[in-house]
Amino acid sequence: MINYMEKNDKEELFNFFKENWNNNHIYIKDKKYFDYEFSDNSNFVLAKNDNKIVATLGYFDYDNKGDIWTVIWKNSGKMDDGLKCLQFLLNAGYKSVSSCGISKKTIPIYEFLGINTGRLRHFYILNQGLEEYNIAKISEKNIKKIETKDVEDLIEVENIDKLLKLISYQELKKYNFYKSPEYFNKRYFKHPYYKYHILVKAKNANSILVFRIVKANGGSCIRIMDFLGDEKEFKELTNYLINKMLKEKHEYIDIYEVGIEDEILENSGFIERTEEDSNIIPNYFEPFIQKNVEIYYMSNCNSKFRMFKGDGDQDRPSIVKEKKDEEWSNCCYVSLC
Repeated sequence: MINYMEKNDKEELFNFFKENWNNNHIYIKDKKYFDYEFSDNSNFVLAKNDNKIVATLGYFDYDNKGDIWTVIWKNSGKMDDGLKCLQFLLNAGYKSVSSCGISKKTIPIYEFLGINTGRLRHFYILNQGLEEYNIAKISEKNIKKIETKDVEDLIEVENIDKLLKLISYQELKKYNFYKSPEYFNKRYFKHPYYKYHILVKAKNANSILVFRIVKANGGSCIRIMDFLGDEKEFKELTNYLINKMLKEKHEYIDIYEVGIEDEILENSGFIERTEEDSNIIPNYFEPFIQKNVEIYYMSNCNSKFRMFKGDGDQDRPSIVKEKKDEEWSNCCYVSLC
């Protein structure tokens, strides 16, 4: 039997995770964080045999019956049980079903089902004014020259109410994937641990850029997590980040993405970190691992779309924290997976 999880399934779901997954995962170690992630329109699909959970598939709904993002695809028995959970969501009337951070081993399964798969491309802008890099590992510094200019009409917004006054949010529905104001507020403004910076133009804003400052190994970097709206503003918003990087001595700016035009990324100063690249621009920070990491995705959306590291649950804590980012100091490590 395949169906949505009910409240009285929660304890059994945690027992299923403990038996078939990793006891140290953040979702198991920090139940308050689990409740934050899986609230409102987020939930699980469960497969049961003899009233016992045999497979799970979680998802986040960006808008009511809108674009959904699957997470935590686990099964304890037949692969068919997990596939039935996926097929349940594919047939449930959502606008699209996607996932960011799929296992490379599952790509043939998605392709067999006729679902698009691919790799998020990884781009970065290196701070050439630094002599040493503690996060990045740079063996070739043949980096394009950074050109900057002052930007005065950009602001970092502190709450959803202010954001909605600065941008015609409904216009963002023209772009895939649309995040409702309610989801955006929960995901970025109300995150319990991460401090997200929300950047927009102070006047006539047509786009939103979301970034985080990440500190590790004695260094720091700026990570673009999301972009919504008109790509014509991307260069201007990126220029703000370049100025911030140089002023505050961050090592680099990076972005994992699918869908932004190559010309826009190049004109904004980014260069691509390829799979064979000798330069290392890390992705794992909790704990910090100095290596390049590839992120793969799937989506049944057949229209043009953009995807970023902030989609799904790719940008989530892997450690239990006592305080929000840029405030906390005490934590314990849990699983990355």
